[in-house]
Amino acid sequence: MSVALALALATALSGPAPAGPLPQTGPAKDRIVMSQAPQGSRPPPPRLQPVTRDGVRYEEDMESSRHGGTGRGGYLVATNAATGERLWSVEVYHVPAAGPGAPGETSRHFRSLSPARDGAAVAIEDEAGGRYLVDLATRTVTVDQAPPSGEAAPPPQKPKPKP
Repeated sequence: MSVALALALATALSGPAPAGPLPQTGPAKDRIVMSQAPQGSRPPPPRLQPVTRDGVRYEEDMESSRHGGTGRGGYLVATNAATGERLWSVEVYHVPAAGPGAPGETSRHFRSLSPARDGAAVAIEDEAGGRYLVDLATRTVTVDQAPPSGEAAPPPQKPKPKP
């Protein structure tokens, strides 16, 4: 018997294909139905326009972990607007690591970034609702409003010398 004849015979003897989904077996509580493909636990951080003043660009430091930070958010970076050279960064607020048993890493990013005090500072609001001012000359952070979660702001910082 040829292979083609054997396939045709097997198809004919098996009957028509079922119309619709195959019947489920077992109790309904044992079945998991996913209406959407799995996704990450949070959306990506907001994309904010940087603030530029006197040739320096200020924005959230998305690479803080490569420069001594935690990588969980909360850092402002100053870069040369013409060359992209990193000038300095400052921790605006602290984002603690996820505790034991907590699902995944915790992160909290800037929700808004805008010039303040006639350009002498930047105003930052984080995703938890905390509001901060960063003095661009002294690189010091002032907490305008603590996040509602009651998380502590970083300790006051000493003014840093200009490079």
